[in-house]
Amino acid sequence: MINGNNDLSDRETQILEEVRSWADDGLGLKPTKVHEAVRLEGDVQLALKEEPWAIDQCDDKGYTPLHVAVLRDWVEGLEQLIAARADLDQRTWGGSTPLMLAAMNGYTSSVKSLLRITCRVDQQDDSGLTALHHAVWDASAPTVALLLAAGASPMKRQAWGRTPLHYLAVSKADRKTADDIVSLLRVKGCDLESVDMKGTTAALHALYSSNLPVIQSLTDAGASLHGIDDALQTVLHRAARFCDLDTMCFLHTLELRGINTELRDVSGMTAWERLGQLMQTYEWELVGRERPVYAAERDAFMILHNGVLFRNLQDEIDILERLFQAVDEQDTASSSTDLCSLIEQKEDWKEPNLAAWYRGVNGLIREGSWELAAAALEDRFDELHSKKRSLTRKIKLWEASSDEGSEEDEGDEECEGSDGDEGSDGDDGGEDGGEEEAEGAEKDRNSMELYL
Repeated sequence: MINGNNDLSDRETQILEEVRSWADDGLGLKPTKVHEAVRLEGDVQLALKEEPWAIDQCDDKGYTPLHVAVLRDWVEGLEQLIAARADLDQRTWGGSTPLMLAAMNGYTSSVKSLLRITCRVDQQDDSGLTALHHAVWDASAPTVALLLAAGASPMKRQAWGRTPLHYLAVSKADRKTADDIVSLLRVKGCDLESVDMKGTTAALHALYSSNLPVIQSLTDAGASLHGIDDALQTVLHRAARFCDLDTMCFLHTLELRGINTELRDVSGMTAWERLGQLMQTYEWELVGRERPVYAAERDAFMILHNGVLFRNLQDEIDILERLFQAVDEQDTASSSTDLCSLIEQKEDWKEPNLAAWYRGVNGLIREGSWELAAAALEDRFDELHSKKRSLTRKIKLWEASSDEGSEEDEGDEECEGSDGDEGSDGDDGGEDGGEEEAEGAEKDRNSMELYL
C-alpha cells in the first residue's frame, strides 16, 4: 500500500495503486474474459458486463481485445467493441494501432469498420510506419484505396525517410496490383522521385530487391532511373549487384541513356568493377541481397552497360556536331545553349574536370575565339569517336565469341527480346548452367578483360 501521505483520500490511494501496477511493463498481465470472448468469437457483451474495465486492457502480448478482434478479422466482435467505445488508436507494445494491424494483413472489412469511426489514419508505429505503409507493403490495393479515401497521406515518411511507395518496392505485388497501387498513390499526390535519407527513390529501391513487376510499374508511370544515391551508386551499380537476369533484360529494353558508366561509388568502384568483384566472390561471401554472377548475368549486364555507354557517346557526338555548325556560323546563342547542357550533364555525373573544360570552351566562344574553340571541340570529338569505335569492336568480338560458344547463349538473345520470360536464376542457359557453373565462372573471370 502507499502510505505516509495523510492528504490522500481512499479513492486517490486506490488510483495510485492501480497506476503503480501498470508500471511493470506488462509483467503479470494476462488475458481477460473480454480477450477470451473475442478469441473464441463468443459473447463479447457478456464479458464486457462482467469486466467493463477490460475493454482497453492489454494481455500478456500487449494486445487489447480490439487488437485481437482485428487480428482474427472478426468484424462482428470488432463492431461490438467499437460500439462499447474501445480506444481505436491504442497501440500494441510494438506501436501498432488496430488500423495498422488490419492494413498489414489486408483485412479490408476490418479496415472499413475502423474507418467508419474517427481514428488517426496517419498515426505511426515505433518505426514511423503508418497504416498506408503497411497496406502498400502487403500489396493490398483495396486497403490502399480505403485509406487514401479516408485521408491517409501518401507522402508520410517513416524513420528512414521512406514513403509508402518505397514499401511497394519490397512487396510481393504482381504487375496489375503494382499498377493499381502506383495509380492510387499518384492520384493523391505521391511524388515518384521522392528520396529517403540515403538518397534512394522507390524505383532504385526496387532494384535492390530485383522486383521486376514494381520496376515495370514505376517506369511506366514515369519514374526516373537516373538518380544517384548517397553512396554514389547509379542504376548500373544496383543492376550489377542485385538484379536478376529478367530485370537486367527489362532495363536493357528501356534504352537508358544519360547515366554515367564511369561513376565511382563511395568504395571507389564503377558499376563494371562491381560486377567484376562479384565474379570473384564466393556465394557465401555475398552481402545482403547480392547475387552470384555467372555467364548469363555477366552477358546481360554487359549488354545493358555497353548499350548505355554507346548511347551516351552518340548523344555527345550529336551535340558536338551541332556545335561545329554553330561555331562555323559564329552563333553564340546556339553554342552556349549546347555547351551549357553538356556542362550541366558533367556536373550531374560528378565529372568536374570535364565540366570545367566545357566551361573553358564556352569562355572562348564568348570572347570570340572561334578557331580556338573549334580546335578544342575537334579534339573532344575525335576522342569520343575513338571510344565509340573501340566499343563497337569489343561488342563484335564478344558476339563472335558467344556464337562460337553456343547457339542458345542466353546473355545476348534474351536481352534482345522485350519480354525476358526465361527464368531468373541465370543457371539454365547453354553451356553456362548446371554442373558446369564452377568451370564457367572461372572462364567468365578471365574473359572480363575483354570487355574493359
